[in-house]
Amino acid sequence: MRLTSLAMIALVATFTLHGKVGQAQAKPTQTEKFITPFTISLFSADATLRMLDGYTTVSLLNNPCKCAHETNPMAPHSGSVAHQVMFQAGALAATTGTAWLLHHYHHEKLSKIVLMLDIGNESRSVIGNYMIDTSANHVTGTQLTNKSLNK
Repeated sequence: MRLTSLAMIALVATFTLHGKVGQAQAKPTQTEKFITPFTISLFSADATLRMLDGYTTVSLLNNPCKCAHETNPMAPHSGSVAHQVMFQAGALAATTGTAWLLHHYHHEKLSKIVLMLDIGNESRSVIGNYMIDTSANHVTGTQLTNKSLNK
């Protein structure tokens, strides 16, 4: 695809989205409540995934092979359960608080998107933790690799 075609697509997309991205939604006559069955399910899924992420991270960091490490620069790099609980609870509170603030300022859809993005991020973390194979690394001293999805 030529550069001029890309520029034309970007120009059309800019005019199409102009005024629609980043603006507050029209204020309805009766505001939607933040606590709905959908947001409760999003919060529950996020909390469950955060719990699983904390559990798998602690179990990997306390593995005797010492071949796993935390890749999140903000997360605690120790195998302490208390540190993981505090970090995951704080992250969940920050995410939910951000969603509530967006909802409070009439960005209802964006508030739900924040929760969905966090669920996606935590899903990736939990799946990544479960795919790490530490069984052979302790004995042979080989470098840590992820299991193949084709096995």
